[in-house]
Amino acid sequence: MAIVLSYKGKLPKRIGKDIVVYKSCYGIIAREKSGFTSKGVLYDPKYENCRKNYSEFGLVSKTCKGIRDALQSLLPKDDNLAVVNHLNKHMRSVLNYDTVHPRGGRLLQTALEQEEGKQHFIGYCFIPGSPFRVTATITQNTLQLGALHAPNDLSCFGFRVHVLDYDWEELRGTLHSGAWHIEPSLAFPLSLPLPSVKSTKGSLIYLLEVQAFEERDGDFVVVKGSGLVVVGVDGTVAFSDYLDVGFSRLFFKGEWSCSGFRSLRVPEGRGDPLSLLL
Repeated sequence: MAIVLSYKGKLPKRIGKDIVVYKSCYGIIAREKSGFTSKGVLYDPKYENCRKNYSEFGLVSKTCKGIRDALQSLLPKDDNLAVVNHLNKHMRSVLNYDTVHPRGGRLLQTALEQEEGKQHFIGYCFIPGSPFRVTATITQNTLQLGALHAPNDLSCFGFRVHVLDYDWEELRGTLHSGAWHIEPSLAFPLSLPLPSVKSTKGSLIYLLEVQAFEERDGDFVVVKGSGLVVVGVDGTVAFSDYLDVGFSRLFFKGEWSCSGFRSLRVPEGRGDPLSLLL
């Protein structure tokens, strides 16, 4: 390989039969042909793994777009690229749990049918970089919040449960949302009803939305930031016993403790003992 420092006239694409010339961020490059061609990528055995990765990643990306489109009203608008990349990366790791199909033909739907794949997806937060956590348990028809790890000056929270009915064939989903439950002072355990879905075309993905509020003159004002986390897939049998839930980009003011956080949890003697996930 060589860098062309200067030339006169029109820049050639080739020098002889074996040298190709092209522009790059380093300048004009002249190097020997590698043998890489579009036809080779499609048919050459040495590029087989490239073809498998391309096939799987393409389908994962389309699937993630369908999920994001269905959740568009719940996702942040100011950090869309981070949301896209974060979801694509995580779902690509979920794909590894499809042990039924060979590499190149693995499917997210099949991965989420495996218990390990479900557990890897449960607890995923759609908002990257979340420093906050809650601990929750799932019963047949309700979500029970058992503990909340939150900044000191936040005491009012709103919770809403969603069910995403996702069609893996059409790569699109229908969102079913419950009502907001605003809690000026949290009393644990807190039970939230799950929205009912009469029929489904694919998998049911259960989501918990968290929003911080401030009470001002008797009204509840939204504090910037929210959370949206996967709490189950397909049904109650897919739920994890403990959920690590995150929500981020909250705006804070006032005094903090030495750590800046406090733990709100079930009072002793009420409900099952829950350990805070830090």
